[in-house]
Amino acid sequence: MAGAEKKAHGVGLARARRAHAAAALVLAEADGAATAVPEAVPLLAMAIRHLARAEGSVEDPSQLSLPGLEPEERDRLLALMPRILAAAGDVTATGEEKGLPDRDALEDAAALLGAVLAASQPASLRDRATRMVAIALALGVAGLLLAAVGRDDVGWQGRYYQQPDLSGSSIVRRDPRVEFQWNNGPPLPDLPEDDFSVRWDTCLQLGRQQTLEAFLGSNDGIRLYVDGELFVDSWFDRSFTSQSYALTLDAGSHHLAVEYYDRAGEAGVVARFLEPGLRPVPLPPERFRLPTGDPDGPEACN
Repeated sequence: MAGAEKKAHGVGLARARRAHAAAALVLAEADGAATAVPEAVPLLAMAIRHLARAEGSVEDPSQLSLPGLEPEERDRLLALMPRILAAAGDVTATGEEKGLPDRDALEDAAALLGAVLAASQPASLRDRATRMVAIALALGVAGLLLAAVGRDDVGWQGRYYQQPDLSGSSIVRRDPRVEFQWNNGPPLPDLPEDDFSVRWDTCLQLGRQQTLEAFLGSNDGIRLYVDGELFVDSWFDRSFTSQSYALTLDAGSHHLAVEYYDRAGEAGVVARFLEPGLRPVPLPPERFRLPTGDPDGPEACN
C-alpha cells in the first residue's frame, strides 16, 4: 500500500471508529422500551461510508472485505448496510430497503461493525480485551458516557495511588467505566508511569436475580470483590490477560470493587459486566451508582 493510500486507509478507519462509537453510545442510552432508535441511523451510515472509503469501495459498500466475521455474520451485515444507508438518505431505497431498521437490526449492525473495526486494528491490538480498550476508550467514549448519562451519582469512584499496593494518599475522581489503556503513560498527571495502583467502587443495581458475565483484563494485577468477598484474585505481574467469569447476583444493590496495579511497561485494565448471550450486552451505565457510604466499610451501598 502506497503512502497516500495508507494514510487515507488510516484516516477512514479512524473516522469509522468514531462514528461507530457514537452510534453504539446512542443505542446504549436509548429508552429500553424503544423499538426504534432513529438517531443511531446516520451515525451507523457514516461509519459504513468511512469504512468503504478506507478500503477504496466508496461507491459499493457490498465489496467491503469485512474482516473478523463468520460467513453468516458477513451476509447479515451486507443485508443490513443498504437498509441503513437508505434510511439515512445516502442511497435510494427500493424494495426491502424501505423503512427505518428496527432497534434489533441497528444493534446487530453495530455489533457486527464493531467486530469488523476491531479486526482492522494492527496485529498488536488484536487481542480481544486490548481491542475493546483501544477502540472504545482511546476515542474518548468514557468521557461521552458521563455527559450522556447526565447524573452525578452514576459511575465508579476511583482512588488513584502513587504506590502499587493501594497505600498512601490517593487522588479521588468519578469514572464512568473501568476501561483504560494508558500504554506507557501515567493514569493521571500527578501519578508515576509505573508502580501505581487504583481501586474502583460502585453499587450495581439489579431489578431481578441475574447471572452476569464479568469480563476482566489487566496488565498487571487485578482483583474483584463482590459485596466484600474476594471473587477474582489475579494479583501478580503479567502481560495483558483477560478472562470471563459467571457472576450470579440477587435483585438489589451490590458493592463491586475492582483493584488494579501496574508494575512496569504498558498499563491497561478493563472490568465489564454484561448480560450473557450470543452477543453479550454491557449493562446500562445507570445501573452503576457511586457508593453512598464508606467504600471500605460494610455499608458502602446503603
